[in-house]
This record gives sequence, C-alpha cells and structure tokens, in this order.
Amino acid sequence: LVVQKALLGRYFTVGHLMQIPAVFLFGLFIDGWMWATSYLVTDVYWQQMLMCLVGSMVLGLGVSLEIISNATVLPGEGMVVAIVFRTHKNFGNIKVLFDCSLVLASCLLGLAVLGSIVGLREGTVLSAVLVGMFARLTSPWTRKLKPLLWSPEQRRLLRQIKAEMPPRQK
Repeated sequence: LVVQKALLGRYFTVGHLMQIPAVFLFGLFIDGWMWATSYLVTDVYWQQMLMCLVGSMVLGLGVSLEIISNATVLPGEGMVVAIVFRTHKNFGNIKVLFDCSLVLASCLLGLAVLGSIVGLREGTVLSAVLVGMFARLTSPWTRKLKPLLWSPEQRRLLRQIKAEMPPRQK
C-alpha cells in the first residue's frame, strides 16, 4: 500500500485501504475452497498440469472481473493497477511481469536464506505467466459488463480522472 500511495499520489484514497480487510476475507474463501476441493488432489503429473491450467484460467477471469467491477482489489492487483495507472500499459502484460518478478524474488530469497529453492516448481511459474495472460484475454468480454457494474457517477468520475491524466507517452 505504501508503494501504491507513492505511485498514485493524490489519486490514492481511503478506499484503497479496503485492500487490508479484503485480504483477510480472501484468505477465508481460499481456506474454504481448499477444503471443498481437497478431493481433487492427484499425483498424476498431467492431471496436475491440467488443474494448474484450469485454475489459471478461472483466476485470470476472476482478476479481470475484479478489475472491471471497480471494487476493492487485493494488494497484488492493486499494485499492478497503480503501475498501469502510471505507465498506461496493458493490465495483463503488467500482471505477468509483476507475478514473474514475485516468483523471481521468491527464488532469490529461498537461495539466500535457505540455500535452495523450496516450494516453487513449474506450476508456480506457469501460473505467474498464465493468470495475467488469461486476464488480458478475457478483458474484452468482461469490459462489456461495465454498464451493469458501474453507476453513472462512477463512470463520470472515471472520465474526469482520465481527462486530468497526462497524455500517454509512446
């Protein structure tokens, strides 16, 4: 949130602090779904990769819906949104770069602290790349839902903010 504040400047609002309770709520949902899907655990490699692919697709769609709904986002997506706000780049591309940088940081920290990479395999790297790609692929469809999700006041405010933003640099 501190880095988001630095990137967003005067556009950072008290509403951005809602990311803190959102993380706890998200954690409860993760725990609940981990319990509900615990029977899906498999040792068969191709089935693990298939689940990773399907999970990345579902998560990419969820992230796209989360962003387009203009609701509270999780801090990871909030950071990506702040970077996108400053750079005017595509959300999906920045999401892939951000997630891959987190995977790289995890590798480096594991090597520095533990002497080896622990708990990180090809599924983690695959998800880091695929979630942002699927968010980008599904965003044209989720954008069509914007009139259903945004109030006229929210749309007016967004137009005002966009008008105040500096022009895109190529």
